[in-house]
Amino acid sequence: MDGFEVLWRIKDPDLKNTVVNDVGEVNYHDESFKYGVLSYLTKPIDLRLLGKA
Repeated sequence: MDGFEVLWRIKDPDLKNTVVNDVGEVNYHDESFKYGVLSYLTKPIDLRLLGKA
């Protein structure tokens, strides 16, 4: 099971999701927002951005 399947199974509109991924490809970014993700961060994570996610 990948992260997109987890997001699809949760299906909770009140849950705020942030994806952290080591892949910064546009298709992963765009697909994440289709699942209701509010933030998409790539590794290595800048901890200053994590607080804003």
